[in-house]
Order: sequence, then C-alpha cells, then structure tokens
Amino acid sequence: AYDRSRYKFNYRAEVLPAKQPDYIPKSGRYDLDLRAVLKPGLQAKDMRLPVVHRAKEIDINPALADKPAWNGSTEIDLAQRRQDEEHERQAAVRHSKAKTKSLSGEGYVSPELAQMIRLNKMREEKERRRKGLPATNDEPPSTKSVQEDQTPDPVHKPRRGPSRKFKEYYNDGVYEYSKIEGCYVWSCSMNTNPDFRGSCYRVRNPDAWNFASP
Repeated sequence: AYDRSRYKFNYRAEVLPAKQPDYIPKSGRYDLDLRAVLKPGLQAKDMRLPVVHRAKEIDINPALADKPAWNGSTEIDLAQRRQDEEHERQAAVRHSKAKTKSLSGEGYVSPELAQMIRLNKMREEKERRRKGLPATNDEPPSTKSVQEDQTPDPVHKPRRGPSRKFKEYYNDGVYEYSKIEGCYVWSCSMNTNPDFRGSCYRVRNPDAWNFASP
C-alpha cells in the first residue's frame, strides 16, 4: 500500500528511478520511535512519498531531461527541413576545411586547384604557339600532357555488325480491270505492270525481339 508507483506505465526506460524508502510508522503516544532506532539521522523529508503521475511514461534516461523532445509527427516542416539542411551544410564545410587543412602540409593539390592550373597552362601554351614561340617544358599537375588533353577522348560504343533491316514493298490495292483506263491496273497506284513491287512498304528486321505471344 505504501510502495506506490510514480508512473502509470513504463515501456522504454533505460534507467529506473531510485527505490522508495521503506515505510516506518510514526511513533505514537505509547509507541517507541522506530526511526531513531532503525535509521538514526532519518529526517521527515526522507520519508516523504513522491508525486504520483496518473498518465505519464517514466523518463527514458535522466540525461535526456533537458534535451529537445522527440517529434513523433510524420510530416516534416519546411522551416525545420531547411534548418536541418543548413546544419548539414555547415557540418560538411567544417569537415572539408579540417580535412583540407590536414592535407595542406603534405603538398596536396585539390582537384579544383589542379584543374585551374591545368587550364592556365593550356592557355599559356596556346598563346605561345599563336605567337610562334617554343613550348615550355613545364607540365601541368595532371597525369595527361597538354597534347593528350587536346585529343578528344574516344567514344566507346558496343561492337555491332551491319544492320539487316530491309524494306518490304507491297500493294495495298488489287490488280483488276479498270473501265476508265480500259486495262488491268493496280487500284492503289493505277500501275499497269502486274509485277509492280508496290507503292507501300514496311520495315523488316530479322534480328528484332519478338514479343508476340504464341
């Protein structure tokens, strides 16, 4: 009866609260004061019962008492999203500066600086060739030379054989006698040749995929 629970439910607690003190009845007019006998120095505040919460979950960890509460909503606020993106960007900038500072003493050249130096070298070489001056021996900080950079990169295409597509001509009319022409003609093109290949055609590809169901 005296060991009351402070919280209604407990699902995720990592650290349990302190155990409640043992109940010692107060001394009456004819009873001995057991507090002085069992626990010398015990004060009245030590026997005070804690506040009971009717509908509250026990704290997960006392270290999270001053931390912001968890947002259980599934909808992300636009302002909160922008704030999170800004924090991530600032963290990335700090990390990049620290990494670049650690590599600066080892003769490291960043990709942006290497590209800038390479482009400046190429401009200088073009200007010297335009004026008819000999080329310099300084190579830009890259694995390719200036001459190699001027050549376009080869385009890698899959190996393919010659296409076997062909056009199949046909007549969409009939070869019959025409009273107007007074002879047999094709009704579509009015051609008198019975072996005429046709004025219409369709493209045939023997290597095409056949998706028709059986």
